[in-house]
Amino acid sequence: MLENTNDYMSIFTILLILVAIVWAGLHLLSLRTTAHHLHQEADYYSLKKDRKNKVSSMFNKAIKPEQGPKAIGPYSPGVKLGDFVYLSGQIPVDPETGNLVEGDIRQQTHQVFQNILTILEEAHLRFDHVVKTTVFLTDMADFAAMNEVYAEYFEEPYPARSCIQVAALPKGAQVEIECLVIDTLRYENNCSGSCDGCSGCD
Repeated sequence: MLENTNDYMSIFTILLILVAIVWAGLHLLSLRTTAHHLHQEADYYSLKKDRKNKVSSMFNKAIKPEQGPKAIGPYSPGVKLGDFVYLSGQIPVDPETGNLVEGDIRQQTHQVFQNILTILEEAHLRFDHVVKTTVFLTDMADFAAMNEVYAEYFEEPYPARSCIQVAALPKGAQVEIECLVIDTLRYENNCSGSCDGCSGCD
């Protein structure tokens, strides 16, 4: 009787070992399968990100005029996306020296517009393509003087505008102006001499 009991125990132990081996094998297979899926998923998102970056770079174009002021941070002086052109805020920096121009708010505002003009010309655009500006002043008491200079660069219909007083501007500037521009050159070229008074060219 004792021998039979020992036999049963031996068989039971062997079965337990076999079950443990099978379970370990299945667990290892599961881990390998999970790792494989995670690797595939990582590759998928990596490819998707690369494709998104490539597609984005196909439509976004940085505007960096050689004669314009150099960016003082990780940004582009201008970015073109379709017909939209976004100009970073320009401060009165002399492109040749990289320093602020000397003078009062009028001189600083003139330099800001010269920097804006350099970027516009790089994109073959003009001030009449500007549809929105944002003016930043460190002292709202300078508004009238800034406004006089501002009026020299725009004609009716004037672009929309916001003016905000801020505590400080880069390099200690008194004024900074950013612009939203619409590139309508291809529409202008299509309309030039071919519309005979159509409403789209008025």
